[in-house]
Amino acid sequence: MDVIEQFLHRIAYKFPKGYPDMNDANDVLILENELKSMGIDLKEAKQIGDIYHFTDLETLANMHRTTNRIELDSSYSSNAANEYYSFTRDPNIRTLGDDKHQIKIKLNGDKMSNKYKFEPYVDVTSGEEEFSYGKNTPNFEAEERISSKYGKIDLTPYIDEIAIIDENNFLEYLEQNWKDTKYYDGIKQDYYDTISWIKSLNIPLKFIASHITSQPRILDRTTPE
Repeated sequence: MDVIEQFLHRIAYKFPKGYPDMNDANDVLILENELKSMGIDLKEAKQIGDIYHFTDLETLANMHRTTNRIELDSSYSSNAANEYYSFTRDPNIRTLGDDKHQIKIKLNGDKMSNKYKFEPYVDVTSGEEEFSYGKNTPNFEAEERISSKYGKIDLTPYIDEIAIIDENNFLEYLEQNWKDTKYYDGIKQDYYDTISWIKSLNIPLKFIASHITSQPRILDRTTPE
């Protein structure tokens, strides 16, 4: 018996037919109240589907050290100052530019919509820039936004998977001989610590090749001369 069947069996006595008749307004009201008592509001929920949030390894490393959660707030979301957190349906967009596509977080949008209200947004501006997101441009996308007025949003319970993009190129870059120095030893340690941390949260982790040929972004360090 799955969770839904267990739930319906538990509340069956409240309905004249022994189950909620969705054509009966009173049955629907009872069902809504039961779900609200569990923190689920049917009127707020939307069918969002899979959505994605892109960030970088530096951000995850900082979360590991300071919050021990994968969350969004003004420290970890550049859009928070504009009063929203942004998510996309496109798993392959180039929102951060060539050198910053480091981490892709796949989220269960349906589950998030039980707690947060999403607002669709489409950038309909136009432009010729390489990373223009306007209509009829290669990077055109429709976003799903959540107001930053919610405060910090802990993404951890809604994460289906985290992908580290272009791992091989990133590690090869770190393993280069930087004039016999150990300049990047700390960065490599951050990298492996972050991977271990993600695994400790029981979040599925995979490594994928980048669809962009570029130098990988390094964790908030200046490349040695």
